[in-house]
Amino acid sequence: IPTFIYQDYKFTAPISPMILKFVLENKTDIIHIQTTFTVGLQGMLIAKLLKLPLVGSYHTFFADPQYLKHFRFNSELMRNIVWATTRLHYNRCDLVVCSSKGVRDELVAKGIRKPIKIIPSGVNASVFDNTKAALVRRKYARGSREKLALFVGRLAHEKNIPYLLECFRLALEKVPGTKLLIVGEGPQRREVQSKIKNLKLAKKAVLLGKVDHGKLMKSGIYKACDVFLNASTTETGPLTVLEAQANGLVCVGVKGRGMETIIDGVNGYVVKPDNKKAFADAIAKVLTDDEKRARMSA
Repeated sequence: IPTFIYQDYKFTAPISPMILKFVLENKTDIIHIQTTFTVGLQGMLIAKLLKLPLVGSYHTFFADPQYLKHFRFNSELMRNIVWATTRLHYNRCDLVVCSSKGVRDELVAKGIRKPIKIIPSGVNASVFDNTKAALVRRKYARGSREKLALFVGRLAHEKNIPYLLECFRLALEKVPGTKLLIVGEGPQRREVQSKIKNLKLAKKAVLLGKVDHGKLMKSGIYKACDVFLNASTTETGPLTVLEAQANGLVCVGVKGRGMETIIDGVNGYVVKPDNKKAFADAIAKVLTDDEKRARMSA
């Protein structure tokens, strides 16, 4: 059943005879849930019913204000309800898996008592085909001196794109010959378009829309760009940052619980949240020093 709140998200019945039958017929040994709410509840109930080990992966800070904006209930009460639901699921697991130390610390602080294993996310670098990178660069960059910044992700509240655009607008004061490519689709597309118009970035910020992941890996877009930007404070271990790094892209991000693969001053910069000037200055640092960018890229 579509939620009508968050694009592509759906609810399902918490009890599914079909899935129970599948588990029994295939003599399943272990249940692994990757989400809370109704699908996670299915897995949890089946595991308890059949006395099977239950592993739960934690991917999303649904209680963060940016996510709750989608539900129009951004209040302390709603945050408490979401964390209570999270505890209901994960404290019934035999093992909880997350992708970073920061996420584990947050889960412990919020009352998850079961063992937590950190298994960092990874990407398969062999899937990238960058033979079209030069074509992408010629299409969007005017001359060899113009720089390209990149964002890949959903156009949604939790990605903090209006804030990112404000930071980019400030950075243009120091690196005017720069263009921002935005790859992704989502429920806040109109808001992002409006922000681009209001900031007079129509010629500087390009919405490329949704690109299928398989096509993105072979598009050359990552390799064509000079810096990768992520201003989200809700990340638990963003794959897009890893994909950017696998292509040698220097990343600029916001300090958060899951932004641990960006090592400040080594392979990118992480700045404090709500400091637009620091974010803009970090972008300028990357784009104005070719020699340092090459070292950080390596």
